[in-house]
Amino acid sequence: MVIDLASSGFVVANEWYWRLSESGCTLSARVAVDDFIAPIARLARGTFAIDADVVEDELRMHLAERELAIRIPAGVPDRVAVGHLVNELNRAFAAAEVGQAFLLAVPRRYELRGMLVPVLTLDALARNPLVVLPKRWPRASAVAFR
Repeated sequence: MVIDLASSGFVVANEWYWRLSESGCTLSARVAVDDFIAPIARLARGTFAIDADVVEDELRMHLAERELAIRIPAGVPDRVAVGHLVNELNRAFAAAEVGQAFLLAVPRRYELRGMLVPVLTLDALARNPLVVLPKRWPRASAVAFR
């Protein structure tokens, strides 16, 4: 299965391309919900349910009938914080066995896209230079349905 990184998923707010390139520390739980989780929920509609809110500076999610919390690290560069968010989301997706993974790609200059991809495509996408996050991928066989 070929994933078209240039048109799949959603365009992440323009400033995130620059935030990931610079050393700012702007990601918070509220921003994560607004800029990442809400668009993911729209993509996932019809496949699995995801909903999130912020409780005491912690991102709380309902994912495929499971509840979980993700703490966004404070005082770290945005690239590290967003990387942590992407990794935690993928762990949650694997635990909920939704058959999808989340990634961020730069298919065009200055454009950052977020997308859900089938876990069976992870091995091929891990070698794609346009994929910026996550940097370390679990093998597809490790997160596939049991």
